[in-house]
Amino acid sequence: ITITRSDFANVGDYTINVYDTLLVGISPGNPGTAQTWDLSALQNHSIDTNYFMAPGGTPYLVLFPSANIAAYNSLDSSYIFVNATTSLIDIVGYVIANPFTGLPVALSFAPPVRQITFPSTIGTNFNVTNATAVSSFYYSGTYLSFTFDSVRTTTVVNRTSVVDGWGNTITPAGTFNSLRQKLTEITDVSVEAYITTPALGW
Repeated sequence: ITITRSDFANVGDYTINVYDTLLVGISPGNPGTAQTWDLSALQNHSIDTNYFMAPGGTPYLVLFPSANIAAYNSLDSSYIFVNATTSLIDIVGYVIANPFTGLPVALSFAPPVRQITFPSTIGTNFNVTNATAVSSFYYSGTYLSFTFDSVRTTTVVNRTSVVDGWGNTITPAGTFNSLRQKLTEITDVSVEAYITTPALGW
């Protein structure tokens, strides 16, 4: 089994994503060749849809000049910007709701966060090292005795990926020939605030 660029979405495509939030009776199974991964016990707890479009069809084209596809998520109104080539899929950045203000905030990663390389088959692997996105914004508020007027968040992603198996995956939607990608990710998020106190000042 080999995955190539032709297996990934293009502008005008969409995906329907079904989520199981409990994963009762679900196991990732074993690595290796000619495996059968039985995920037939998956439940449908929520659904959303990703719509794939040209980045120019979004309000954020100028923020992600290296992206050639954007995916809009119907559930949370977020965007994912990707660079999709014949050799890789890189996540260039996101536009998500700011947890402080609720307004859209852009996260642009340098280097980008790799999702998959092409062609992918058993044994294909890659690493992502210190992919960093920084977002700064004004936000006035008070917490305990601290008053703050601006916040900066820094997100750092490290991940390793290896295709460690092939076989058949049994799902409620059918049985499919599959590769298994084992992806390990560590995401560190730091939040800094410009604050003042009566004793110390800013």
